Amino acid sequence: KKMLFDYADKVLFMSATILDKSLFCKWLGIDEDEVHYIRCDSPFKKERRPIHMKLVGAMSKRALWHTAPRTIPVLNEILQKHKNEKGLIHTSSYKCQKYITQHIKDPRILSHTPKTRDAVLHEFEKSTKPNVLVSPSMSEGVDLPYEKCQFQIIYKVPYPYLGDKQINERKNIDQQWYGYKTVMTLMQAYGRGMRAENDHCETYILDKNIQTLLNSKVYKPLIPEFFKEAIVYD
Repeated sequence: KKMLFDYADKVLFMSATILDKSLFCKWLGIDEDEVHYIRCDSPFKKERRPIHMKLVGAMSKRALWHTAPRTIPVLNEILQKHKNEKGLIHTSSYKCQKYITQHIKDPRILSHTPKTRDAVLHEFEKSTKPNVLVSPSMSEGVDLPYEKCQFQIIYKVPYPYLGDKQINERKNIDQQWYGYKTVMTLMQAYGRGMRAENDHCETYILDKNIQTLLNSKVYKPLIPEFFKEAIVYD
């Protein structure tokens, strides 16, 4: 209350990732009776932001290294299709980032460490070459309109890392929080390359765990219609 609500009589929250009014209010300690919730359809046509399902297998921790080798031919296929365009590969972890950069020897590929993230992002944004940025940390706070990002790949569904004690404890306390956080990060990643009504960005998903999100009782109600309507099964 002191940080957010003591400065005005009315406060406006705007985001494409307020997935559920009740849960949003619950976790911020807001009285629902004091909230007016407005949901708008996406103004971006689904044809300009397709989501291609290129599912190669589950990318969960146990299955990751069994599935990872099968992702390389698919990644090469996508890179070849977009050989003259800039792209972004969301890996969710540095382990996945390292695996890709070790197995795809393409001069277009850029990657970074935690310390070089901002410098490499700046290099990627400014470059006129068809570079492809491989990163576990570009799902939010990154603006890549038009030719800055014309395709992106969601390599792994961005489940929060349960090795983090705080995340693990929050999941144990509230399973809905974990589902909400996963879907929110996925939606944020999806939006990095599609920034205006006349923009265009193709998204590819490789992780078969996306089917869990689309069908489970926990995740399915949180997934916005603007995401589901853009899915294409090639």
